[in-house]
Amino acid sequence: MNIANFSAISTSGKYPTSSISAVGSGTLEVKGSTANNLGVNVDILKSAGFNISYTTTKEWVARKFVTSTLSVDI
Repeated sequence: MNIANFSAISTSGKYPTSSISAVGSGTLEVKGSTANNLGVNVDILKSAGFNISYTTTKEWVARKFVTSTLSVDI
């Protein structure tokens, strides 16, 4: 994953804290080859929202931008 942005803050607004909220975004990237695809199906990746580009006649790259949030209480 290529991380484009990440931040974490205290949910109480104070430090030290026992609770944080984090947000991150980036691009998931999967590379494959039609010669040896290791069971990865390009059509499944397309249906999951990945953009597919072919680098050569036998190689491809699938990319998808994602954003994720996480809350942690310690």
